[in-house]
Amino acid sequence: MSQTYQLPIAGSAAFTTCGGTLYDDGGANGNYSASANGTVTLTPATAGNKIRLEFTSFHVETNYDRLYIYDGSDTAAPLIGVYDSQSPGMVYATTSAGTLTLRFTSDNVYQDNGFAATIACVTSIPQADLAIQGASAQPLAIVPGNSLSVNCTVYNLSGTNAQTSSVGYYLSSDATLSANDILLDKSAGGLLGGNQSSYRSATLSVPPATLPGSYYLLFAADYLGLVNESNENNNVASISVNVVPPSTDLVVQQTNVNTPNTAPGNSLSLSCTIANQGNAPANFSSVGYYISTDIALDANDQLLTSSFGGQLTPSYNQYRSATTNVPPDLHPAIITSCSQRIIKM
Repeated sequence: MSQTYQLPIAGSAAFTTCGGTLYDDGGANGNYSASANGTVTLTPATAGNKIRLEFTSFHVETNYDRLYIYDGSDTAAPLIGVYDSQSPGMVYATTSAGTLTLRFTSDNVYQDNGFAATIACVTSIPQADLAIQGASAQPLAIVPGNSLSVNCTVYNLSGTNAQTSSVGYYLSSDATLSANDILLDKSAGGLLGGNQSSYRSATLSVPPATLPGSYYLLFAADYLGLVNESNENNNVASISVNVVPPSTDLVVQQTNVNTPNTAPGNSLSLSCTIANQGNAPANFSSVGYYISTDIALDANDQLLTSSFGGQLTPSYNQYRSATTNVPPDLHPAIITSCSQRIIKM
């Protein structure tokens, strides 16, 4: 039967070992205690080795109960991570002494069944391996100065922790990250455990001076190069995007005339919606109401009235309406160009 060790409720404990299982103070089957605040230091029993912990179970109260792991022989050593929801996974000591120190704290409200970690000694430490998957962006055609939304998932494909997992987003002329690429923004990310993943998202603004053309949006894990990885060649994912010149496209829709059968001199109530189907704001979106002998607007048509409209953003529409009178000298079968409906008199 393998040796078992427990982190104390309070105070500190120290064990020299290269095997066994470490539990919270509740042991293998019980919940941890309320108001716990204890530490344990693990030292390798074999000189020159380093402690490795593989967490096989981890259940603590999120945001209130926490496990702190330090890369050294006490809590003054560098902090590897703080864990309250996601399991630490695989944790390695990296110092020459090969020791790890753990501190566990809990409140007095709720106690869960805690954690279990298998202890081992190793002579070498594997490196992390960060990679981007599921990269996505909307829209894929963007006007200079406008914004787009991006998201992806960063994976740690290794069995050991990555101390940081930030993602940088670049605009590039090709699918390869280089010094000439433009960093648009970043998503900060902390420690990412071995074989774990984390979702990232951001809103990016394309520089106003960007020339129209075809580009690549690059998603780069560990974009600052802070993590030593076993594979540095799988950190970047790319999406093809187009930078397009601004354009507006105003379209009249849902036209209506309240009295399509009327007589010269009578009142008319006209309405419609106006939509901007372009990719840039329209500074004005007024609607003019004309009478015409056909459905094509030309210089011979007569303007009856108009509805003023201000700026209209892309993919939005607004309602317009007006009341006017039919000119008293018109002949039957006159058409209003906004509504494209025949007015019979």
